[in-house]
Amino acid sequence: MKIKINAIDFDVTAVPGPLRAVILADPVVAQGVWRDVWSWDAVSKSVTTLVQTVQGKAANSKAVPLGNGISFYVPRVGDAGLVVKNEGPSKKMAEKVLAATGAKTMTELMGAMNRIIHLPQKTLPLEAFAPLNGVASYRVRMHVDFAVLHLANAGRHLSFYLLVPGQCAFQSEVTAIPDQAAYDAALAETPGLATIQPVFVVPPQTKANLGLRTLALAKAIGELQDEMRAAGGPEMASDAQKRRAATLAAEWRLLRSTEAAQQQATAANGPAPIGRA
Repeated sequence: MKIKINAIDFDVTAVPGPLRAVILADPVVAQGVWRDVWSWDAVSKSVTTLVQTVQGKAANSKAVPLGNGISFYVPRVGDAGLVVKNEGPSKKMAEKVLAATGAKTMTELMGAMNRIIHLPQKTLPLEAFAPLNGVASYRVRMHVDFAVLHLANAGRHLSFYLLVPGQCAFQSEVTAIPDQAAYDAALAETPGLATIQPVFVVPPQTKANLGLRTLALAKAIGELQDEMRAAGGPEMASDAQKRRAATLAAEWRLLRSTEAAQQQATAANGPAPIGRA
């Protein structure tokens, strides 16, 4: 797969799981992986929105932009043989990519990518946590599961990593319990109240978004299948592996159904451009 950014062609490959984990652990990138987005105070019965929101599709709903991301990561071997980010060459690579694509700032480069792959958003599923309102103060945290792709132009020695949201999940974190007896009674009545975690697959809005995520998801599924085989098969897989398999399968089904819909639209209306900014 190729992506063209301001007349520069980039070859796209999915990154292996260990490298994906390293990129997502970068302190700047990590701010977009986990975010506190909303809080409820059970005493004052007041809410605080902790992030910038936009109007959601439903009436009176608030949506959080999920945000695509760009990372410049040039590795080096650090202490104890650990591979870490080589800050100087990574910064230099960022400068080279900006100059080659004609972008004046990282914001401008990200804007070009957003035009190609779309900037997604998700309405806060506050109704899922409403049963907690009467018995606890809490904050809602959002987790974004990113597909990570490597974009490279070997001839120009250009390279960077693109992060594309594939799924997002929300969970509550209790911060205060004004009435412990009432809280315990609510948990006894609804045992799952403390572990509510709605998960959503992000619909791909462009053909480029679909292609990028399909590439990354196929690699993630293959790696997980290898892990499960090494563990003795699906029956011996850990609970975490089974949960991961379920979420990957859900996203795969959505991508396949979206691809079928896009193919039908292409047959009716002709092909749409892909991967240009």
